[in-house]
Amino acid sequence: MRRFCVRLSLGIGLSLSACALQAQAAGTESALASTTVQHPVLKHAVEFSGMLGKQAVHVFLRPKKDEIDGLEGYYTLTTSGKTPPKRILLAGELAGDRISLEESQDGTEVSGQWDAELKGGQLTGSWLSADGNTSMEFVLKLRGPRMLRQAIAK
Repeated sequence: MRRFCVRLSLGIGLSLSACALQAQAAGTESALASTTVQHPVLKHAVEFSGMLGKQAVHVFLRPKKDEIDGLEGYYTLTTSGKTPPKRILLAGELAGDRISLEESQDGTEVSGQWDAELKGGQLTGSWLSADGNTSMEFVLKLRGPRMLRQAIAK
């Protein structure tokens, strides 16, 4: 952020400084940003695996750039046969230990909603189809370096 100062003299011994007002606004903005802290598990890209209903699933999440508490990523369902798993996009936000994600199979239309709670290294919650007719519970465990899993368990 560029800083500049403008002094305006009002003639009767009073002057205003735009620099001070700008610094105060920047300090307030900076303080606001520093009070919003993401969950320690989600400060970097992470991978979870587990079950979505009766199907094995792998979920990849990372913080969104330039968006406090924003998350993005994708998930894949385990497939049998020679067909590679399809990536289904995820985007949403984190509020404390609660995660809310929308999914999209085509990158534009919402195809489902994930609502979850993150405790330690486990993500639990429910998935709901876009039409509201199908819902499934899920339990996912953090995958990754052993040191990360141990730090979260403490």
